Amino acid sequence: MNIFITGISRGLGRCLAQIYAARGDQIFGVGRSPLTEAIPGVIYGIVDVTAANAAHDIAELVAGYSHIDCVINSAGTGSDGYHLADVDAAELMAQLRLHCVAPLQVSQALLSKLRAAPEPKIINLTSRLGSVLQHQRGDFDGKAFTYPYRIAKAAQNMLSLCMASDSSMKDIVVASINPGLLRTESGSSDACFTAEEGAERLVALIDKITSPGIYHAFGDEALY
Repeated sequence: MNIFITGISRGLGRCLAQIYAARGDQIFGVGRSPLTEAIPGVIYGIVDVTAANAAHDIAELVAGYSHIDCVINSAGTGSDGYHLADVDAAELMAQLRLHCVAPLQVSQALLSKLRAAPEPKIINLTSRLGSVLQHQRGDFDGKAFTYPYRIAKAAQNMLSLCMASDSSMKDIVVASINPGLLRTESGSSDACFTAEEGAERLVALIDKITSPGIYHAFGDEALY
């Protein structure tokens, strides 16, 4: 398969690229900085997926390939702003660009390549902290999580729902996946799995997904 993954310079994204490449898939990966160590079998480009020219850079990276089977929007990072008085509007906008606008731009840039694939998928990696339903029922009351990240992930979930219900994309499976509590640079304090463990679960789950929706890599509850 031809698979496009964002945020592969480190953490979960890098682990995903390594697993897919090792099994023989053609991987296209992007990140904001050079790879500290090349990943065999990966075509890598330095692309800021939040930038206005991201679509052009992505198109250049996949030029010459007829289709993309799967897009995995993995790029992301945490934020500051645990209390209302501390929330910085610029940081909120940056989080929205990274977690919502970037997946939109990447999906738009690769839409024609996806439509040329036999069973195309767009996978947006989400978080429990983007769940409006879990916030409504008080799952996070009394816990310290930041405003910008939660708001941005909630916006990303709505993007996924919009794309999944878009009649012009009925042949593309759009799914959100919570990768679990992973010990990455932006992972929460209660994280209990490694990025490698999360990536292995994600790859197995993505292979099985045939319908839109929200999923959890470790089989736990996942809600929009």
